[in-house]
Amino acid sequence: MATHDRELLAMMSRILELTLTGLRNYGGNYDDYQRQRQAAQAALEHATTERRRTRMRLQKEHDASQRRSAQTLRTVDSLNIASFERVQYKAAAKARLGTLRKQHREQNGVLNAAVCEMRGRVEEDSPILFTLPGSHVAPNKPVLVLDDLVLPHIANAPFNWRMDGPMRVALRGPNGCGKSTMLKVIMGDGTPVSGDCCVSVTTAYLDQHLSRLDLSLSVLAHLNTDDTPLEEGVLRTRLAQLQLDANKVGLPLAALSGGERLKAALACVLWRCDAAQLLLDEPTNHLDLTSTQAIEAALSTFPGAMIVVSHDEAFLSGLRLTHSLEWRETGRQCQHE
Repeated sequence: MATHDRELLAMMSRILELTLTGLRNYGGNYDDYQRQRQAAQAALEHATTERRRTRMRLQKEHDASQRRSAQTLRTVDSLNIASFERVQYKAAAKARLGTLRKQHREQNGVLNAAVCEMRGRVEEDSPILFTLPGSHVAPNKPVLVLDDLVLPHIANAPFNWRMDGPMRVALRGPNGCGKSTMLKVIMGDGTPVSGDCCVSVTTAYLDQHLSRLDLSLSVLAHLNTDDTPLEEGVLRTRLAQLQLDANKVGLPLAALSGGERLKAALACVLWRCDAAQLLLDEPTNHLDLTSTQAIEAALSTFPGAMIVVSHDEAFLSGLRLTHSLEWRETGRQCQHE
């Protein structure tokens, strides 16, 4: 199976990692895979450090030998000895220096080979940097109030719930229970059967199908349309940090891969002039593991309010959630994490 699901990977007895450099075999589950990668990285760092230290020592030895050789040559020139003896002394001094240089070249070759071997065991991830804007909300400020809400297309009892301040909520439940429908109602894209939904902050919604974006436009065109406060140079730098380089930021979103499209969509909803609170519906569906972890790390420090729908429990556990809203057979229940 091909998967980025860390819970599923934790149940495996062997993992094969396919990268641009080839296929790597890791025995064991995801924890073992991480330990092996970390051990390989540590071995590379150790080999690199040892090479640097040894090179410094060898340079000191070489410099000291050169000084001794130069002193020997000056001393020989001052001695009252036959010229052939003087030549022999000088030749011996140069030979010792040559021998030392040869030994140093051999040691340096061994060190280089060790570093190359360790580097061959390490798959270096391209760093992904995700910079989120400030989106503070006062601790007691009402964010969302649901009053006797009945969702369309879902058989649910009237629902009452409120969200105040920078709450970070996981919306959990089985497929078809109404999670995405609730997010659409909150955004105003759906009309409840009855009851009220009051949102008192600016929100940004990212659904798993990216339905709010025009796939014929590029990410740059979207951000210009939404009047981003970032200068173009800064914007391009941040997009490049998301691995959306100059060749991709001008392409229509439809021409990007699923993961690239989602990164572009996140950029579009987050880098607008008006700081927004977040509604995320399965945001990691099309991302590889490295990208998922990068966005997870960024969202863990997001200062605003957030409602997240996801079946990726490893992702949710990294978001520093404050509450969990769950659908159960007996109804909805909100609890503190």
